[in-house]
Amino acid sequence: MTRLEEHRTAFVFNKGVGPLLRIDQLSHEEIDLVNAEFFARMRLRPEGSSFEEMYREYAASLGSWGIMCPHPLGFRLYDGSRDSRSPLPFSESRWYSCRLCSTAVINR
Repeated sequence: MTRLEEHRTAFVFNKGVGPLLRIDQLSHEEIDLVNAEFFARMRLRPEGSSFEEMYREYAASLGSWGIMCPHPLGFRLYDGSRDSRSPLPFSESRWYSCRLCSTAVINR
């Protein structure tokens, strides 16, 4: 079992609560695992899916592995209601959700 598969097992066991990996922390082999799942999901989607739907599907693939979405700051909604163009410190906001993929991330 790879490091990423162990991380995913623990993440799923804890019902999606726990530390998230950043995509830039993954090895090429680990990215291949995530991409394989993404392409398997895409084969099940109807032909002609929009780019936005494909992007959300990729974010869902990342989330199922316990990997933080790579979406830019402009899509973060701090504490579920506050928008900010720059990251907020933990003392000002404990979490944010991504408006593109609905992933909730502890703001650390």
